[in-house]
Parts: sequence; structure tokens; C-alpha cells
Amino acid sequence: MDIKTCIKQFIPPILLELYRNRTFGPRYLWEGIYLHYYDVSTIGPGFACDSWINSAVTEAQDAIAISKRYGSIPMEVIEEYALLPMLASIAFQRNGGKVRILDFGGGLGITYVRLLRSLVECQVIDYHIVELEWACQAGSRLFEHDSRIHFHRSFPDNLTEVDVVHMNSVLQYIEDYAGLLKALCAYRATYFLIGELYAGDFTTFASSHKGMPETVVPCWFFNVDEIIGIMKQGGYSLIFKGALKEGYNFDNFPKAYRVDHGRACNLLFAQS
Repeated sequence: MDIKTCIKQFIPPILLELYRNRTFGPRYLWEGIYLHYYDVSTIGPGFACDSWINSAVTEAQDAIAISKRYGSIPMEVIEEYALLPMLASIAFQRNGGKVRILDFGGGLGITYVRLLRSLVECQVIDYHIVELEWACQAGSRLFEHDSRIHFHRSFPDNLTEVDVVHMNSVLQYIEDYAGLLKALCAYRATYFLIGELYAGDFTTFASSHKGMPETVVPCWFFNVDEIIGIMKQGGYSLIFKGALKEGYNFDNFPKAYRVDHGRACNLLFAQS
């Protein structure tokens, strides 16, 4: 699959807020061990279904409203939500008060909202989100009066001097994940942050994600060294690794394929 086809078919990110706030039916969110992404049988429209879109819009509206309720300290910027704002703050300080971010699968801009609340004395913010058409339309409406955030249906052309490439809970829903990483590495950002990635010491495999009613989508579980190797080929070195606090139940997987403590990981890369 070429990268153009990949862009057309990518699935928007699993928003962690929706995981925490939604009541799921099945005990296990993932079922089955498959050799490849296309071996997983899909059901329904996946993350393009009306219920998901409506939930995403509501979640973004709530995030904007919540961000206005707090005083000097952004109380919503906690745990893994602080990673990108902290990284961006380092970048803009190095750049004299400006930062440019490319967020692949950035949804409707919730991460951008947190970023605004966290940065101090950053004069110029240029935030680019690559998403599906419905998300681009909804996000553009939410931020129609904010010229600092931009929504793109495909990779933006001639975007230079990118400080951070960011992707959160999206790589596992891309069939050609290696091609995607290669295309994003080509922007030559100073930092590359991959958040909420289900990876471990096992061989890369696919499973079926059943987190939404009447919908099943394929999902990769990665060998972490494979991802590090792909990034190394793209000119990046791993400089930080950590895990999310919250974990999920993988007892239905064979032991050799279980994610350690059920926790996704965060990986930060820098140009080699």
C-alpha cells in the first residue's frame, strides 16, 4: 500500500478520554491473534460511524469548555497529556518563542487545546493536524476563528522547519505503518513523539478491536524493536520510553502475546 492510499484509509485515533468515559460491552477490547492486518475480519464503519463522530465532537467541545474553567494551572494537563506540551515548550524556547507541530491523526484538536493552556510566553504556534474529511470539517468549524491551527486531509506540502511530529493511538490502525513512519520522518522534525502504542517484546501481530458496538476494526500490536528500527532507518534515535498508567485486560491472549501490565507505551525520538 502506498502512502497516498494509506492516508485515505487511516483510522482516526482512539481518544483516551472516550476510553475512560465510555462504558464498553465486551470484557476484552481485543480478540484473536493474526499474522497480518488484512487477516482480521471487519464489521461496520469503524471510527467513521455516526456514534463515534458525535462522541468525538462532544468530547472536543467539552475539552474547550473545561480548558476555560481553570485558573493559572491547567488541571486537565496531567500524566501522558503533558508529554507533548512539555516537548513543545522545550522546542519553542530553543526557537525564540515559536513552535510548529505536525499531528497525524490529531482528531478535532483536543491536544492543541491542552497545548495552548500549557505553553508560557510562546509568541507563535503553528499546529497542523492530518485527519479524515469529517474530522477536518468539524475541527475547522470548532476553531474557525483561530489561525494557529490547520486541518489537512493529506500530508501538507512544503511544510518545513517542523519541531515536533506527534501521533497518539493511531499507528496501530494503519496497515502500512512502516510506510507512514517513513513519510512522517521525511519532514525532518527535531522530535518525533509516538504516544499510546501497544508494543512489547513479542513478534508483531494483528488483532480485532471490539471497543464499539457493532463495529470491529483491525489493530496492530508491535514488536517495539521493529518500530525503533524503522525510525532509525528514517534518521531518528530513541531518547525516551515510558508507559501509560492505565492498563487493559489481555488475559484472553496467549502469554507470549500479552502487553506487559496491559499498558501502552510512549516513545520519543530525536534526529540522529
